[in-house]
Amino acid sequence: MKKWIISFLLATVLLTGCAGEESTVSAEEPMVKPQSATSQEDAASEDAAAEAAATEEKSESSTSDTVSQLVAELRENETVNRENKEVVNIDEKVFLSQMTDIYMNTNDYIGRIISMEGYMLPDDTGDEIIGAVVRNSPGCCGDDGITGLSYIWDGDVPAENEWIKVTGVLSVRVEGEQIYLVIEADEVEVMEERGLEFVSQ
Repeated sequence: MKKWIISFLLATVLLTGCAGEESTVSAEEPMVKPQSATSQEDAASEDAAAEAAATEEKSESSTSDTVSQLVAELRENETVNRENKEVVNIDEKVFLSQMTDIYMNTNDYIGRIISMEGYMLPDDTGDEIIGAVVRNSPGCCGDDGITGLSYIWDGDVPAENEWIKVTGVLSVRVEGEQIYLVIEADEVEVMEERGLEFVSQ
């Protein structure tokens, strides 16, 4: 199932030291031993480790800020879009196209009422999420993809693989650094007739 995952690359900086030059000193001058190559390497390694730790801490803070900003923007659009009571029906003839549009243009859909059919797939992503309504689709290795949305529901939980119709408001949930789109279901109906299990458009 497609989920939003925010990832960042951490840069590693390598430091190198240069050996000090030996100088001649008189017997009266205090003698200063030059650093050995090993101790210089250790110092450079410690500097690199400290800088990498600082970079990682800065990156984690930056990731957290980015997630917070993105979630704040989504929630603002969700509030506005909840005023629109027109239902967005996900049609099986263009299932993949509509799902792609939802993920690519989330600000246009978040807070809207979504209605879609698919088979029930148990989903334990978060504490509230109990399942997903999905269909099989092309994937990275042929026809092994799964496309759909997770949903939250406080009624009876359908059995795995039952064909269901889920209707509710598209909302956002956050687990750590990951953002998920979920349907806050108002209705989960077990259907007698199954639709297309595999969709390619």
